[in-house]
This record gives sequence, C-alpha cells and structure tokens, in this order.
Amino acid sequence: TDTAQLLKSLKHLDMQKDIKGIRAAFKPVSSNFLTIVRNHGMDNLGNLYTVHCPMADQGKGADWLSDKYEVKNPYFGSSMLGCGDVTDTLSKIK
Repeated sequence: TDTAQLLKSLKHLDMQKDIKGIRAAFKPVSSNFLTIVRNHGMDNLGNLYTVHCPMADQGKGADWLSDKYEVKNPYFGSSMLGCGDVTDTLSKIK
C-alpha cells in the first residue's frame, strides 16, 4: 500500500548517519508522500506545490512538496538552494 511504502522509506531515512545519506534517502520519502497526497485528494491541507530539481539523484531528478510557491532545494541545501522549478499546484485554499 501507499502507506506501507512511505513507512518503509521513512525507516530507511531514519537509519542514515550523514547528510549525503539523508539527501539520498529523502527522494523515496518525498515520492511516496506525493503519491499519497495525489491518490487521496488531500485538498484540505491548503496550498501545496510540487517542486522539481532536475539535478537531484545524480541527474535523474526528484520532486518534493512545498507549502510555498518557491524553491528551497532539500537535495542540495545551501550549495544550490534555488535549483528547481515549481511544476504543479496540488491543492488550493478554497
């Protein structure tokens, strides 16, 4: 299930010891969370945006959720904080 996959990826993230491992383990957490939000129509959360960094995961790219229409890249942190683009609006405050 979606939830089981999220829990599995969170456990893997929790086992990481350094920032490089944490950043690598964040991709499946973010991906699984995005799947849950999309599959269950969680529009009552307020504004949610999908942000994409094409350079994350060794050039394969990765997405994350943001509550603001701005890029603050969790994969590269301060070294490339603005790398990425807002690619989707998942919900809108009604």
